[in-house]
Amino acid sequence: MTKTESLALYLGKHAPDNVAETILALAGAAAGIAAQIRNPQTMLDAAAGDTNADGDTQKQLDVLADSMIEDALRDTATTALEKKLTGL
Repeated sequence: MTKTESLALYLGKHAPDNVAETILALAGAAAGIAAQIRNPQTMLDAAAGDTNADGDTQKQLDVLADSMIEDALRDTATTALEKKLTGL
């Protein structure tokens, strides 16, 4: 990928459509999460009240990031195929 070539153009040339769509969705979510970290609307380091699998207190940022990633992936072709295959 060159400095002037966008991720979308690069993936369009080098990746299957479903892979490109998934990567672009994740990239969009990552950009949104980064924007929240730069300009938080809430106390992102505040405890959310739950614990994660490692027993650590889950932070608001964890919850927000999970939600943004789920939203970004919800309508991708890969997710739609998984839902179809698993009957969800």
